[in-house]
Amino acid sequence: MLLSVYGDSIAAAFGLPPIKGFVPKLASSLATSTGRYTNYMNFAQDGMTSWDLAGALEDQIDWRDGLHAAQTVCILIGGDDLIHDLPILIQHASNHAVKRALATSRAAYFSLLATAVAVKNRRSRIAVGTIYNPFPNTPIAAEAINLYNEAIIEPTASQFGIPIAPVHQAFSGNEPQLIKGYSNGVAGPSGRSGIRYPIHPNAEGQSVIASVFAATLASSPPTPK
Repeated sequence: MLLSVYGDSIAAAFGLPPIKGFVPKLASSLATSTGRYTNYMNFAQDGMTSWDLAGALEDQIDWRDGLHAAQTVCILIGGDDLIHDLPILIQHASNHAVKRALATSRAAYFSLLATAVAVKNRRSRIAVGTIYNPFPNTPIAAEAINLYNEAIIEPTASQFGIPIAPVHQAFSGNEPQLIKGYSNGVAGPSGRSGIRYPIHPNAEGQSVIASVFAATLASSPPTPK
């Protein structure tokens, strides 16, 4: 059985040995639950946004082959969309600014799921994960991430009949235990694209993501084409 995963630095296990990431942990969990050896292909890349992924699934033959060959496909994307937008949102904090910043992400997320459903084989299943908030003590970050989950990921996935792994729920209130180098939960000043680390899961956080996807997939039938 083949598991193919698409996403950003979280799915790529940034800052950890690859074997500590959620992808090999999820493959092991699927092998245990199904009794079938599960190989995996991890297409995640550091810095990948939803629009980057939408383009890759359209243009990259090996990425499309990974979709078609897999029996299980997991997608965890969106955090880097917000990393690009958050410095502006912090400076001009308003609900209108948040919605305007996410307009491009909404179209991209629809496009990448439409491609995934069209290319996958008819017996495979897809699951998508929500994104967690590494800055729970920054109100505009909480608002933006909640809106991304509630206005982009959840309705778009539901439109395609794709189950949703509630990663954000598993992390909420547990950030100090699950985020590598967690400090005070406040989005800092300068750093990568204007936002300071830490944002990535530690090994325990990666295990939690694997468990959330495994639980979501346990009762998931093939995704309709």
